[in-house]
Amino acid sequence: MENQLQIYYNTKLEKHNIKNSYIYKDFPFDKIYETSKKEASRKKPIFFLHKYFARRTTCNFRLMLLSMLSNNDEDVWDKFYNQCRLSEKENITLLDPFMGGGTTIYEALRLNMSVIGNDLQPISKFVTLAEILPLDEKRLKEDFKELENKVGEKIKKYYKTQCPCCKESADVMYNFHSKIIKYKNNEISLFSSHIISKRGKDYTYVCPNCNEVVTTKCENDFLACPKCESIFNLKDDSNVKNGKIKVENEEISLLNLSRESGYPFESRIIAIEYYCPHCKNHGYKTPTKDDEMLYKKACEKFDSLTNKKIPNIKIPDGYNTRQILNHGYHNFSDLFNKRQLLCLSELLKGIEEIKDEQNKFWFLVTFSGILEMNNMFCRYQANAYKISNIFFNHAYVPICMPTENCVWGTTLGTGTFVKTINKILKGKEFSKNIYDIYADNKHSDKIYNGDRVLFNVANDYNELSKEKPLLTNMDSRNLEYINDKSVDIVLTDPPYSDNIMYSELLDFFHSWIYLSDYARNKLGFNTPLTPKSKEIVVNKAISKDYDNYSSGLESVFKECYRVLKNDGVMAFTYHDRKIDGWKSIYKALINSGFIITAAYPIHSESRTGAHTSSKESIVFDMFLVCNKKNEVCENFNEQNLINKIRNTFDKYIIKLNKINAELTNPDIDNIFISQLISKISCMNLNLEEADEVFERIYNRKDEILANTEINNLVGKRTGWWAESHKK
Repeated sequence: MENQLQIYYNTKLEKHNIKNSYIYKDFPFDKIYETSKKEASRKKPIFFLHKYFARRTTCNFRLMLLSMLSNNDEDVWDKFYNQCRLSEKENITLLDPFMGGGTTIYEALRLNMSVIGNDLQPISKFVTLAEILPLDEKRLKEDFKELENKVGEKIKKYYKTQCPCCKESADVMYNFHSKIIKYKNNEISLFSSHIISKRGKDYTYVCPNCNEVVTTKCENDFLACPKCESIFNLKDDSNVKNGKIKVENEEISLLNLSRESGYPFESRIIAIEYYCPHCKNHGYKTPTKDDEMLYKKACEKFDSLTNKKIPNIKIPDGYNTRQILNHGYHNFSDLFNKRQLLCLSELLKGIEEIKDEQNKFWFLVTFSGILEMNNMFCRYQANAYKISNIFFNHAYVPICMPTENCVWGTTLGTGTFVKTINKILKGKEFSKNIYDIYADNKHSDKIYNGDRVLFNVANDYNELSKEKPLLTNMDSRNLEYINDKSVDIVLTDPPYSDNIMYSELLDFFHSWIYLSDYARNKLGFNTPLTPKSKEIVVNKAISKDYDNYSSGLESVFKECYRVLKNDGVMAFTYHDRKIDGWKSIYKALINSGFIITAAYPIHSESRTGAHTSSKESIVFDMFLVCNKKNEVCENFNEQNLINKIRNTFDKYIIKLNKINAELTNPDIDNIFISQLISKISCMNLNLEEADEVFERIYNRKDEILANTEINNLVGKRTGWWAESHKK
């Protein structure tokens, strides 16, 4: 159970010599571990405003900044839950050249810093603005009511059904669809599972025999349909296996069928989840002819429109998009059914008619936010009784049984316009009285310290101040508007080689926002799709390799070097399961004039996500602290290098073991590599020599670690981690 604590005292952060910062002495990654785990599974309200990929936990970035702004004889952890702000006479300027979802920006503003954020992606600025701008709740609610009357009521009419209990009109929360294949003379509905919902022993499912939606008890993996009395075996729940289906004893590939037709499969409604405002009944029902006619009516209405606002924009080929292109999806509008397109189009047109530009911005944020839960790539979580978003695993994954949400919203449900506008209001309330999470392995608290993040932004660099952060959209390889040696701290979270193809995924939102005149004229959405040519990633589908990645980072780091004061610090988080990624990072840093003075493991990801749940997932980032290289570097000695790596590695593993941190094998590898490149960077080696040393020592990793504390600790641990490290 979460408690709420209030802290009334504050700590002033006085300017100090950054070279003597606590960050060079230590970093309390062990003390923040449980808090980071808690935050990763339950993000703070402000970061629910809009989807952004690979968000890091805010607590780590707050601790990073405090460690940079504290002297090496201070207790940083003691400051964490206090209100900590730079005194008014002190000015520290921070730059984040890969702004992303705005975590660094938000936390730096809490500390009263002058903040510059930049990102290539317009959505990055769009989302970050939503996190920091003030909001007039009274004005917003007035315009919301107007929007509801003009558009909302029309949309809601397309999501109605008859309540099976009182026979009155009920609200449709979700329409459950099944994709249909047509092969020879067969028309078959695809079922990845007939189960809709599971509550204890009560199962709601679509009967394979009579197609009725029924709820019944499960006994020994068998369900008996009360309508047709047929027996349903849970072990034979799906007619789709490994992307194939049997038709007349012939195994057919769904992908091949889709390719042959050149279009995505059509779908039909197989079940409805409803809520009745009259009798308060909530449940599942079989769709009727009236429900089918309502869907048909919406489709016909959409077809008749002449002024549609929909993203008929071609899906570009890429690593993530190739899968849906192969399944017959051509335009981004193809990812939605016609009823969704009708309602989204009308909603966007209604938002464009809002006269108050501030409210128009907030409604556009809300509109963009609901897209991930209002498309034909959403699935229903039978055990959780809720819909999941299209990007549950950072990819476009065509599914057999999509779930159609109610665009405007009902009393229950999630991911609707109504629910999302409430998330925005809740997020802005959070920004008026910010809390940090305290957590250990038994309980958690919300600790309020009086911080507020509500800022208007600067129009240009000349207006930059503590009260007005500057957010820009440009290529971070050329930040010419920033003066030389004017920045104290660079703190960022760069793209992790081939981990996430941001532009390909963000196109999903960008293609819709671009349709707004306001977004094109005022928010920088001046191209139909995201800028890709200058994106710094490894994406072999569009011929971006590790050389491109390394050279791109190098150019950004050189800009950081230019704008950073001589005694300033550049720090960033990184992980990679591939050696080439780490080599790219090292090369980019050395060529831009930096050395790595410290590297700490920090918990970054929840193990509950689809992309982080396996034993081979990476859940720790490495926090790399960098400085401008001076002339004093250590002469290379291989044994001394190994000893330094081993000593630091032991120190970290002991700390992590004491808090029962769960490390995966790739986490261990990342800790080792980060120490390796950190120590090499501080030695008198050219790149060619450094590369040879890296290869030689990395190949000896098992030998080196065999004599470290990791071997001694295995016996104290249980589970797969320990088993995987037994010799």
